[in-house]
Amino acid sequence: FLVAVFATVFVAAALVVDNSTSMMGKPIDELNMGLSEFGQALQQDSLALGRAEITVISFNSSVQTEMPFKPASEYQAPELAAGGLTALNEAMKSFPGGRVFSDIGCYTLGALPPFEAIYSTVDMGASITMAKGASEADLLPSVAVIGDSTFTHSGMTGLLDCCVDNANVTVVILDNEITGMTGSQKSSATGRLESICTGIGVDPKHIRVINPLKKYFEENVAVFKEEIGYKGVSVIIPRRECIVALNKRLKAAKKNK
Repeated sequence: FLVAVFATVFVAAALVVDNSTSMMGKPIDELNMGLSEFGQALQQDSLALGRAEITVISFNSSVQTEMPFKPASEYQAPELAAGGLTALNEAMKSFPGGRVFSDIGCYTLGALPPFEAIYSTVDMGASITMAKGASEADLLPSVAVIGDSTFTHSGMTGLLDCCVDNANVTVVILDNEITGMTGSQKSSATGRLESICTGIGVDPKHIRVINPLKKYFEENVAVFKEEIGYKGVSVIIPRRECIVALNKRLKAAKKNK
């Protein structure tokens, strides 16, 4: 006898949508209409209703989970409003002519509208050394943006060079406490970033940890302005758990109850 066993395949889908100020007016109305029509289409798809789970994540100056993972049958389109700013963009307004050099990661999307916060990006690990080169060419202020796991993989040597030469550079290490782009592996940087930067030679007074939530926006802008204006090496660490990892953790916790 031949016995066929068919495994049921389940799909997790994340709708990541832009509700920044660039979406004001007709674009945000069309987005809300699209989210509603998506829900209507789900209700007509029996396969999706039985196998899909949906989450809706919005982003502007912060990232918000508008709807946590739910079965497709329970999907309800959120009503989104446009708004938001970024602390780095707001701070850079005080420093005309400044450059922001990005590394490779989800944050590279900051090069696109509405943020347009990145001057250039080349390859993994290049952001800090490019910022150092720009500072030596008097292209100031010079800011590097790099992720926490990328920093421990290929960014530490660049920061060491900056410290040896006392370069006028601000390095922003985005710490989401995970290796997000390649499967949510543990990051070698977790719990170590401040001590690594101190050991490399950054003055501890200029290693600043911030909470990148909207309610701390003004406070964060002030930190960026202070450190960008500092004539030497400074490090800013915005720290918050990866939103995708958070959703997975909450979902697992709910399942195990």
